[in-house]
Amino acid sequence: GPPGGGPIVSDALVFAPRFNGAVELFKLDDYKRPAAVYKAFGRIMVQPVLSYNSVSWVSDEGHLYVGFANQQQVRFRVEAKEGIIAKPFFTPTGKLFATSLDCYLYCIDEVRGNLLWRFTTGEPIDQSPVAIGDTVYVITREHNLYAVNINDVGEKWVVSDVGPFLSGTDDRLYCTDPTGNLI
Repeated sequence: GPPGGGPIVSDALVFAPRFNGAVELFKLDDYKRPAAVYKAFGRIMVQPVLSYNSVSWVSDEGHLYVGFANQQQVRFRVEAKEGIIAKPFFTPTGKLFATSLDCYLYCIDEVRGNLLWRFTTGEPIDQSPVAIGDTVYVITREHNLYAVNINDVGEKWVVSDVGPFLSGTDDRLYCTDPTGNLI
């Protein structure tokens, strides 16, 4: 499997990523049936992400794939200009967020697959986005944390010297600084 993780399981399928860019889908109720194989452009560097209705995986060539969580079918593909190397993030309201090394945060309609908007930080983004309430947070490779309003795509604020996101609520975010201290 890829360096970022192994298979994930929905109610009906097992999604097994392969380092060569393929994802194998096995039906749980028919284990003798051959796997459906979906080839991706590029290598899959992180484990797929599962929502209630969908599964998504990304490639280092900048492609985001979304398939049905309980059917052997790819629904759509979104293409960024550079690699997507962090897990995407599903919201309960049907939005899918992805970040890319092309400096953009992408917001995609989970059902239709259309790009709702994109926001540029001007800096490569190699960490997963996190949405809490009406805000989506992204941390750039240069350790800047951006808070973006989901509804009007406005930058709420930006803060420097922030490392990985750990947890959060509507009122607080818990991250580390670049040296590993809790902030």
